[in-house]
Amino acid sequence: SYHYSNAHALYEDGTLLSRPLQFEYPEDAVASSMTTQWFDGPSIMATPVLHQDNSSNIYLPKGTWYTFDALSTTDVAVHTGPTNITNGNVALDANPAFARAGSIVPLAPIVQYTGALPGGALEVRVYAGADATYVLVEDDGATTAYEGGADRDVRHTTFAWDDASATLSWTVTGAYAGSNVFVDVSATAFFADGSSKTAAPTKIGTKGSFKL
Repeated sequence: SYHYSNAHALYEDGTLLSRPLQFEYPEDAVASSMTTQWFDGPSIMATPVLHQDNSSNIYLPKGTWYTFDALSTTDVAVHTGPTNITNGNVALDANPAFARAGSIVPLAPIVQYTGALPGGALEVRVYAGADATYVLVEDDGATTAYEGGADRDVRHTTFAWDDASATLSWTVTGAYAGSNVFVDVSATAFFADGSSKTAAPTKIGTKGSFKL
């Protein structure tokens, strides 16, 4: 859901799928010269393991950063940049990454093929610390009907996080209603003090909100 929506953003307004740190932090001399880390969409910074001993040296620019694991919501560590951290003996199946404060990341359940979507509730993760918005885009996932711009062919769900009230709200536009669209949504918010709060699944409908 995150990457599919990012691909739509690339099509609609040219927003880059991947971007160098310099793009996001042009005043940071360290970030500007870095080529071994990059942003995957607007929220996630990829920090791959490049050493034979399974260690990873990571630079985090200014701000609050949360460890990100698409398969788990436990053991989320919080870091304050700018700082350097070292991960030793990283697991072979791990893909180290970080989400920056003020991020909304929608994730679909694990399915074996796109035809199995939605496969359950949409999981929305919020990494608190600043207000945020994110637009989830859904279409038939198989054709280029979206290129026609017809309301019936695409559905947009705009998520908004109000940091002061710790509230995640959403509104739905577009009439696409194929069998692959998400019907239910749950949410987990992560906070800079290391705590988190999860809201149980509810119907997406045309609008709604979670107080987290």
